[in-house]
Amino acid sequence: MTFTSFTYLFNLAPKYNDAEMFLGEQGWAEWMDEYEASEIPTVMERIYFLATTDFIGWREKLKLSRAELSRRFRIPLTTLQDWELGSHGPANYSKALYAYAIFGEMQSEVKNGTAEE
Repeated sequence: MTFTSFTYLFNLAPKYNDAEMFLGEQGWAEWMDEYEASEIPTVMERIYFLATTDFIGWREKLKLSRAELSRRFRIPLTTLQDWELGSHGPANYSKALYAYAIFGEMQSEVKNGTAEE
């Protein structure tokens, strides 16, 4: 999925109360051609999760400590701590970039057979 398609869905997802409604209200889109029809609900659920969850939730999903997430994505540990504790958050474009990277990892885990849904 291109970053443009991802960010469109990522920015749209929080407007919905749940992943099922988010999925149900989306019509066919060109990016869907990249996937089997059976994969699309999972892709949309992942995007919804990333769009509506904070860095703590992302870390828990990836089973990473704060230090591990900091190293993996080259986010200064104190910055990540500030984001998680709510003293300030990342800019929207930064959050979208990190979410896209995590989405890519989630998709790779599925292709490699190591995903834990």
